[in-house]
Amino acid sequence: MVHLRQHDNGHDNSVQKRLQQPPTSSTVFLRRPSTSSSTSTASDENAPVISDRPAGYILETYGLPVRTIGQGTGGYVKLHQGCDGRLYAVKTFTFPSTSDRTKMTTEMNVRQWKHLLDEASFSLSLRHPNVIRTYQFVRETDGTVYSVMEYCEKDLFTVVQDGGLTRGEIDRLFLQLVSGVAYLHDAARVAHRDMKLDNLCVDEEGNLKIIDFGCSSTFDPLQPAQTRGICGSDPYIAPEVFVPRAQYDPRKVDVWALGIIFLAMVSGHFPWEVAKAEDSNYTLYLKYRGRVIDHWLARDDPANGVIKSMLVIDPLMRPTIDSVMREPWMVELTERYGRVPT
Repeated sequence: MVHLRQHDNGHDNSVQKRLQQPPTSSTVFLRRPSTSSSTSTASDENAPVISDRPAGYILETYGLPVRTIGQGTGGYVKLHQGCDGRLYAVKTFTFPSTSDRTKMTTEMNVRQWKHLLDEASFSLSLRHPNVIRTYQFVRETDGTVYSVMEYCEKDLFTVVQDGGLTRGEIDRLFLQLVSGVAYLHDAARVAHRDMKLDNLCVDEEGNLKIIDFGCSSTFDPLQPAQTRGICGSDPYIAPEVFVPRAQYDPRKVDVWALGIIFLAMVSGHFPWEVAKAEDSNYTLYLKYRGRVIDHWLARDDPANGVIKSMLVIDPLMRPTIDSVMREPWMVELTERYGRVPT
């Protein structure tokens, strides 16, 4: 596990990372958890735009790779620099060529291809200042598929791990995160399902960007939003996701994950390793509920009640992202930092 390092950045009002033991059996230090397996139920109603291009198109158009910058759901991401100096994040998916009939007809590859079509379809349509911009999906002649996105230098895990964020900066980033998720749920009809510090980037102007839609699912606004299967990284996953064969609302799962993200940002720790009864920290949360949250956030902290509501065990009682946006604390943050379009 990775201990959150605190660096002296000269800010007197930096958030003090709590290094003492919480009122739980053990401290869960901030570290990059592995991603659990996924079963997505995304829709395939809208045909995506995946351009077929000759071999070498990505290198000729977006320049040579500089270095590997991440491992996303279903592929790896490299930094490319074009001849004009512009930087791009290029994610590589390996998928069989349509000429390879043997591989293409296997159930696994057909399912993977459909999921990739879903991801391409809604990723290309997303337009929000706090959602990463996807410029193009390309399939070269060898069957390799690439997505080309805007580049952000840092992920939020690194920013939080390095310390130095003031409480005001945390509040501002959280407002942008909630605004971005509200756009996804309300306008794009997309649930992310893998919200975590690693899937949030910060650009050179200090603005947050939501990335990696490989676990996402779309939904019909006129029908109950239900999906099934485990997707995400353990410390962030809502408890209902672990119920065998159960369906759940992926939007409420996103809301839960945002509550975990805020606690990690202000404290430097995960409140528990996984939201299961065998986790002793989570068991204490089941027993004491609000008292555990009070350790991470003082009772008079304006965020306290909001985060408690986002971490309600029963998803039916957990607020929607719109309800979170209407909370007095969020309204105050909007007035302070400006409204982000949703």
